[in-house]
Amino acid sequence: MKHNIIILLSLLLVVFSCDKEDPYIKIEQTDLHVSSVGGLRTISFVSNKGWTANSSAQWCRVSSGSGDASMSSSIEVTVDANDTYEKRSCTVTITVGGVSNVATITQDAKTGIIVSKARYELLNNAETIVVEVKSNIHFDVNISKEAQKWITQVDTRGLSETTLMFDIAKNESYGNREGTITFSESFGDLKDVVQVFQSQEDAIILSKNRYNLTENAHKLDVEVKSNVDYKVIIPKEDQEWVSYVETRALRSETVVLAVAKNVGYNARSSEIYIKDIATNVQDTLTIIQDANPTLFVAQDEYIVSDKETVIEVEVVSNVEFDITISDDWISEIKTRDMSESMLQFRVTANDSYADREATITFSDKNNNLESVIKVYQTQNDGIIISDEIIDISSESQIVEVELKTNLDEFEIVIPEDAQKWISHIETRSLKTRFVVLSISNNQAFIPRSAKVYIKDKNSNLQEAITIIQRENFDFDYDLNLLCDGEWRATLVRGNKRWDLTTPVNELYNEPTYLKFDIDGTLTSEGAFGKGVGRYTSQGMMINTYVGNISESFEVVYLDENTAKIMVNASLFHLPQITSYWDVVEVTLTKNYVREIDFDYGIENLYGRWRATSIDRAINNKGEDVFDRSVNLTTPDMEDEIAPSYITFEAGGELFIEGIFGEGGGRYTTRGVTFYILTDENELSEVETTALDGNIAKVRVDMDKVGFNFGKYQGTLDSWKVKIVTLTLTKQAYK
Repeated sequence: MKHNIIILLSLLLVVFSCDKEDPYIKIEQTDLHVSSVGGLRTISFVSNKGWTANSSAQWCRVSSGSGDASMSSSIEVTVDANDTYEKRSCTVTITVGGVSNVATITQDAKTGIIVSKARYELLNNAETIVVEVKSNIHFDVNISKEAQKWITQVDTRGLSETTLMFDIAKNESYGNREGTITFSESFGDLKDVVQVFQSQEDAIILSKNRYNLTENAHKLDVEVKSNVDYKVIIPKEDQEWVSYVETRALRSETVVLAVAKNVGYNARSSEIYIKDIATNVQDTLTIIQDANPTLFVAQDEYIVSDKETVIEVEVVSNVEFDITISDDWISEIKTRDMSESMLQFRVTANDSYADREATITFSDKNNNLESVIKVYQTQNDGIIISDEIIDISSESQIVEVELKTNLDEFEIVIPEDAQKWISHIETRSLKTRFVVLSISNNQAFIPRSAKVYIKDKNSNLQEAITIIQRENFDFDYDLNLLCDGEWRATLVRGNKRWDLTTPVNELYNEPTYLKFDIDGTLTSEGAFGKGVGRYTSQGMMINTYVGNISESFEVVYLDENTAKIMVNASLFHLPQITSYWDVVEVTLTKNYVREIDFDYGIENLYGRWRATSIDRAINNKGEDVFDRSVNLTTPDMEDEIAPSYITFEAGGELFIEGIFGEGGGRYTTRGVTFYILTDENELSEVETTALDGNIAKVRVDMDKVGFNFGKYQGTLDSWKVKIVTLTLTKQAYK
């Protein structure tokens, strides 16, 4: 009793205090969770005044919509089952006066696996199917065991709306087939199944597709295996000699064809089609029937000239045949077929002076068939001369050339420009004759030649005699001394002497070599031209002709080892020779040893090099102004000094970029030094201090080179740098 009185007094206090206090509402738990199957949830709260409750969704219903103030109130919320595949939520709002508080109820989605298409009916071709799977759970893909050989998954899947791809192999069997693809929950019982049906390979198979028959009548039994209904199609043009005899079993059947006798001389063939009535599936049977045996030629006589020729013989035959040729001046060119054939035979030239004939026989021993052609070849109209080339000295003389011919009339034709030194002296016998020519003296210093023609007056038949007359060698010295060995120009003498073998002078003048042969041939390099030409002499003068360069010089001295000649000064491009020196004396040395003088091995020098660093810079006091080497390959230094390359070719050619200059030039070597002459006529001398296959160290005396270090040149000049050492690194050819 006492307990009840206390409760009553507490309620009265709440009521009286509520009338005086602000509205108040507090929900104990504001977030509630419900599974997809639904259920009942309780919301507990405290309020100091009367309250109302409502839900935001129809699937979430409150048990009471209002109530009085209470220190401990609650309402029940009924949540329906979630039949969708998406999570959902609603709110329950409890209001006291103008104050509201909200509880949120979240419900799980219904779990599921759904495929967009449950059945695929496919043709027998290979293809890829796309299966759209909607799922909110992890699932596995299983292909039925019997279908795993022809259905394979080819793509990856996600965890929500997923597109999967499956390769379906071509059905090459002759029966339909089916398989399943099952999508099942990884840790549950949910699943969905796709059925795949693939049709058979429709087929018509013949036991034999080709029949080669003799000309006689035949009955053909052709076994047919098929899983479709078919019909036999014989081309209309072949129905006169091929017909279909109908008889068939259930699936393994025999098509019977009647083939009539071939009474013609041509082989014949037909293609019979065994075709599916409903589709384009078919197989083809080819029948080839021989003709009556035959062998004949389209032309049985050939008349050919004396020249080598090829004749074509058309042979019509349906049998194998042999070829017999009566003479060996006719031979077969193996290009024939076994039916109507175009055969080729080579007839060699008739070198005799009489007509000739031969036969070609085509024979079939099995059928006693034979065809013969005759080949007639005319005689060779001949002009035969004993000497086609006559090489004579420069003196005037009579030349007799023996002539054999079966022509009745011929003429001697001498070109107009040669009639000044060649004339014909007429004399002849019956069949063996002589052509007699008078040759005048060659007073020129070059050889001359001409062709004299012996020509048939009634045809284009002709032969030529080539007359070569050597130049008149008139040389004051022993010609053997001149021709015994190779000469090199080693010294030039004007008002002083210039050594042509120094490396600098070799840059201005490519070394000059001359080799004189006793027959007038000259092999030259350098000032007198490059290549093989000729030379002539008169007294002390020698005239040279190499390519389009011709020169003359006077020999003023000649012994076994040395020659001295007077030549045009312009042949030698020495800076010291000025324009008022017209003629200079040049010393030639016999058998001068050709060698390359370079201490580090010239092969190591060949290639493309880049200046990669300046290692030392010595000023006019002998001091090194660098405390470390300067890397020339950095972007900053490449802005100061352009990338610099020098390429040494095996023939003495040079290509340069950057500090070395731009363009080309030439180089020579002596000891440890190489010398450069650019196309701009800039001469430089560089000392090599180290060299291997990849790295070179060089010492550059700024007073002996024409190098330009770009923007960095001002820095070097300000330091009064006289000596620079560079590192060069070999590069790969671009």
